[in-house]
Amino acid sequence: MSNRILRVLCEKWRLTEDFDFKKLAKTTAGFVGADLSALAEEACTVAMRRLYKTLENPSAATDPLEVTTTAQLGDSANMDMDQVDSPPVSAPVPLPVAPKPRSWHLIQRFLKAYPDRLTEKQLDPLYVTFPDFLTAITKIQRTSKREGFATVPDVTWADVWALESLKDEMQMAIVWPIKKPEFFTSVGLTAPSGVLLWGPRLW
Repeated sequence: MSNRILRVLCEKWRLTEDFDFKKLAKTTAGFVGADLSALAEEACTVAMRRLYKTLENPSAATDPLEVTTTAQLGDSANMDMDQVDSPPVSAPVPLPVAPKPRSWHLIQRFLKAYPDRLTEKQLDPLYVTFPDFLTAITKIQRTSKREGFATVPDVTWADVWALESLKDEMQMAIVWPIKKPEFFTSVGLTAPSGVLLWGPRLW
């Protein structure tokens, strides 16, 4: 679903040829439509800032903040499903604070230097890239974390002892259809819609 929403949001944008919507959808797991819309707008803003800096000073086209953020989040889409970076259950989450417009002075200088509409040649380097979205993710707080409490548990597979056969079934029924949907499609399998647990508790 996130994949389709992101494609619709970006259908009129110029994206790089190697843009990976599937990887982005995995990176934004838990984002609702409004979150994805805000993320797309922020990514577009990041791309525009890069264009401003390119036109103002071609030798300083890359924003150091974006380089640092990309390096930190580059492998975020490949993490295991049990790696949770959210606070523990019932941990209060502070309300979002509007970021300071750190690049507003840059935009002001740009508008003074280019009062007229930009030409096609000047707009040619403007593309929205995957790293732009990774940078934007750090500035977006998804709806599920703005409701007062986080609901993501901090239990991992390592905390569940024994029960190897049951864990294998859970991995195949829940984890792999999310992480590797192309595998199920290639062999003609349909991912289950859920798992029914029954029987006495084992702990």
